[in-house]
Amino acid sequence: MKARSVSATAVISVGVFTLAGCGGASSPEGSVGEYAKDGSFTTVINADPGNLHPLITNLTSTQIVNAYSYDSLIDIDAQTRTVRPYLAESWREEGNTLKFVLKKGVTCADGTSFTAQTAADDINWVMDPENASPLRGSTVPSSTVASADGDELTVTTAEPAPFLLSRIGSMRLPCAATLEDPASIRSSSNGTGLFKVTEVVPNDHITMERRDGYHLESER
Repeated sequence: MKARSVSATAVISVGVFTLAGCGGASSPEGSVGEYAKDGSFTTVINADPGNLHPLITNLTSTQIVNAYSYDSLIDIDAQTRTVRPYLAESWREEGNTLKFVLKKGVTCADGTSFTAQTAADDINWVMDPENASPLRGSTVPSSTVASADGDELTVTTAEPAPFLLSRIGSMRLPCAATLEDPASIRSSSNGTGLFKVTEVVPNDHITMERRDGYHLESER
């Protein structure tokens, strides 16, 4: 399989759930054909995603959209379930506590830095009842507290929580400005991901463009 090149534009349409990609058809053996470089691709979701803020919704259609604009602390291989570094370069579990060491130099779509403090603020924002995040008590256990010290993020629960690493590590994490003004990304995006939202037409389509300065591009 050849190395994957990155498309410049993505269009997500609302309709019957199918997937359309650039390049040749798969062979009978299932090998992947050529990938387009500086081209575009379209994928289709089966429902309008609504509010695009990743901490305000848990709709499947919204999660699909946000996967292009927001990164997570870890990546879990869908087939092997192997846990791999993503925003975090390493992690360890100590009882009811997770400690992540974040990679340096990660930037957001608005040009700001994404740090361990940003990640801690995201998790604590979810835990604030006033924000009414549907992730509180589901993705993030209801007794969770997060803190940061330099590049290290610490996440602790008052009692044992099953699958804590995958739950916390797989969260799509937005950048600092989105917590101060959640409405700013209702129909937009501000994350560390490769794409940024440029247009939203409700019940029709969402257009994204590849952004410059993506820190993790060579590691994906």
